Amino acid sequence: MFESDGVPSAIRIVDVFVVPPLGEFPKEKTPTVMLNLYVAFKFLQRSEKNHTLHVKLVRPSGEAAYGADQPYTFEIDFSKYPEAPAGFNAQVQIPVIIKELGTHFLVTEVDGEEVSRAVFTLIQRESEQAPS
Repeated sequence: MFESDGVPSAIRIVDVFVVPPLGEFPKEKTPTVMLNLYVAFKFLQRSEKNHTLHVKLVRPSGEAAYGADQPYTFEIDFSKYPEAPAGFNAQVQIPVIIKELGTHFLVTEVDGEEVSRAVFTLIQRESEQAPS
């Protein structure tokens, strides 16, 4: 979320998602958890003006995939506050198809180098059984 002055604001931070058992999803609906990742990256030293950001999902099995709309490219403006590190802020929406339960990672890479990992866990909700 962004405030009226354009400054980003984190409202709710969650890292555990309780999902229905995979067999309970209707066949015509893909079971998905929508995540919003906020990335704030600063460069201490002046560098090239354009930088790229990739976000990779790593599942508990080790399967890894990048989003289809990547990479994101940012132009860095060092002139606004020349005495301060410059960088970029990005809000990335990531639909995660529920294929595996367990702990997953969102790996952020800037200019091809891993710079951070965010962790989240998918836990299966117990099936609701009809009263006997």
